[in-house]
Order: sequence, then C-alpha cells, then structure tokens
Amino acid sequence: MYSPKTYRWVGDDLTEEDLRIGSVGPCFDKCDSRNWQGDSKQPVAVTLYERTEFKGNKTDLVLDGDGCVLIPRSLPHFRSMKISGDENSCIELHSASSCGGEFTQFRPGYLQLHDLFDCGLGGEHKYAAYSAKAISRCGGFCNKSVPDLNHDTGSDYLGKNTVTFFDHQGHYGHATNVNLTSGCVTLDSNNRYLSIRTYGQCVILYGVAGCVETQGYYTLQTARKPLEYYVEKLLTLTIPFLPKSIQLCDDEMPWDAESDDKTNQDSGLKDGYQQSTPKIWVIVMLCFVGMFVLAFTALGGAYISKYYENISYKHNVQRFNILYKPEST
Repeated sequence: MYSPKTYRWVGDDLTEEDLRIGSVGPCFDKCDSRNWQGDSKQPVAVTLYERTEFKGNKTDLVLDGDGCVLIPRSLPHFRSMKISGDENSCIELHSASSCGGEFTQFRPGYLQLHDLFDCGLGGEHKYAAYSAKAISRCGGFCNKSVPDLNHDTGSDYLGKNTVTFFDHQGHYGHATNVNLTSGCVTLDSNNRYLSIRTYGQCVILYGVAGCVETQGYYTLQTARKPLEYYVEKLLTLTIPFLPKSIQLCDDEMPWDAESDDKTNQDSGLKDGYQQSTPKIWVIVMLCFVGMFVLAFTALGGAYISKYYENISYKHNVQRFNILYKPEST
C-alpha cells in the first residue's frame, strides 16, 4: 500500500515521516493572504539539489525580503528542494525570471520535495524541476503588475563600448556584460541572449558568428537608421532574435578611458543613457498607419486580415518592443 511521505529539515538533519492528516480545510486561491497567515517574515533558506532525494550538486538561496531571486545558471534544472523553517515558511517557484506569470507554492514538510518531477507551475508542460526560473516569498508578487521592460536591472552603466545582454526578454534574467572595444565579439553559445541594453550606443547584431552578413541570416543595427529600416525589419521579421555575434557600428568611435568625462559631456549622456535612436512608439504608430493605408488598397480587406493574422502582427510588435526598445533619458 502506498504511503505518502513528508520531509522536514531541522538544521542539517532530515526527518522522513508518513503523511498524517490531522484536519481538512478549504483550498484558498494562491493569492489569498490566508495562505501565508502567521508568516513572521524571517529569512528562509532554500537549497536546490540537482538530483532526487536531496543529492547531487546544490545551490543555496536565502529569501530575506519580498524580492525576486533568480535561480543560478549553474543549476538550470533541479529535482529536489530543502526549505528551512516551519509550516509558515511559504515560498513560490516562478516560471518567469521576473517572478510574474505562473507559480506554485511550497512549504517545509510538503509532499514531493524529495522529487519535484511531477510538480507543475500552473501552466501546461511547465514543471518545477525544469521550468522554474526564480523564487520568492509567498504573496510577494500577487496582484502586482510586472512591467514588460525592467527598469531596475541592477546593471549600472559600465562605460562606453560595453553592452549588457539578458537571458530573458524585457531586460530580465541573468546579465552578461560584453566589451566591444576590440571589435567583433562572438557570443558564448552556452548562454541565451534575448534582450540587450546598449546604453545609447549603436551596435549591430548578427545571426551568425564572426559579425558577417550571410544570406539567410539576419542583422539589426540598433541606431542611426531611418524609421523605414525599423518598420521593414518589423514587418518582414528579419530580426536576429537569437544573435550569435555583435560589434559597434562603424561610426561608433572606440572609447578612450582618459577622455571618459569629456566624452560623456559632449555626447549628451545622462546616467548612462543617450537619445540616439528613434522612439519605438513612433515606429509602432507608423506601422498602424501603414495598416490603415493597406486596408484600402486593391488587395482587399479580407486578404489583409488573413495576412496579419498569419504573421501575428500585434504579438511581434510587442516582442520587438521588449527585445530592442531604444533607450533614452
């Protein structure tokens, strides 16, 4: 006969017990404050293990506030989890690095902490062991709107010739700083590069390594192009959403450390940002104007409707905005 087990840690000692049901109560919505009633908000230590039964490589995380803590790159998948504290130490695993979207709550003594394979995160085919990107205290992100573009990246301006990539859209996730002083940089194929902060500098992204233009692969220059260039890139979807290499634009002068102060003053930089690219809302507005004009052409309204449905126009406007939104003061 199957007997469910619970696992509770007292310091470094693990206690395994048969599940005992003492009472039965209603299930609350995940954002119902009664789920974390009695939580004293003391720091909660969480240990993630690469293998089941609390074995294998591990990483230790401490939740001491209401912030969102990224799961380290060194442990992209984990199969078991240790949570310190008592039953009031409630934590959440999130499928998004912003701690928005889908999540599942866990406490010390919960079933399946020794093997998270069957624990979902609320969405179809999203499992805690493979889909979790971040962790937080329970309720920390309930009923909160997480912006599409993260303005609090924790990545300060690092000087000219340096850009910052993020492994999730909207400047969320783990940051990777890339220095372009020496020219073309081929990006590490082991990392993901889904959004970028250029700090107002003009760079070119390539869909292949070595910063070469190759037929069948796309490039994108982030600044100093006319509006028509960005509209065409958007409508034809010729954007390197997974760039393989990057370099400064030809007219972007290498940075001299001795003239940093003068350069910042002359170029109009303020807090590491520069108004050097057209604002994305202008591009989007122009796209909608184009849609209006096309609707009255000889192609016919039915054809236009089908065309924009096929390319998911609205979705890709939003994606372009999140990935390559120009930065300004």
